[in-house]
Amino acid sequence: MVRYSYPEYSKNWYLKNKERISERYHKKKHTSEFKIKKNKQRIRYMNLWKSKVFKILGESCVNCGFSDKRALQIDHINGDGYLENRKRNAAHYRKVVESVLREEKRYQILCCNCNWIKRHENNEHKHRGNNDNEVCEVTKPEVTLFPLQNISSNLYRQGVS
Repeated sequence: MVRYSYPEYSKNWYLKNKERISERYHKKKHTSEFKIKKNKQRIRYMNLWKSKVFKILGESCVNCGFSDKRALQIDHINGDGYLENRKRNAAHYRKVVESVLREEKRYQILCCNCNWIKRHENNEHKHRGNNDNEVCEVTKPEVTLFPLQNISSNLYRQGVS
């Protein structure tokens, strides 16, 4: 029998059992318990970064002083939030922390009301076009109206009164 050091033994064992390990992991990965566990870990990690953002930027609205965390939002001071990824995940909060630590002065904490008032006053509520400088108004889609007579006769035939 050949004697291996532990790192060599473990590497050889892994190479011999690679398929079995992979198969076991993929079976486990698709179970509902595994997905629930991973989702809880993801949420916990995201909340950790989110709490760091609030500790650094302050835990109340810079405009009115409101401090209920359920209604506080991270605001882009220059209104350039549309340039960033719209996902709110741990990576987003980590980028905010890194930006604040670099003293870029891009973010602030606002309550929902102050944030929406700011967005309205600065025209940040409009959709952006393909060109970053192009701003287009939000428009309602065209609605095709059907004659009421056709709809009511179809409902009558289906037994709906």
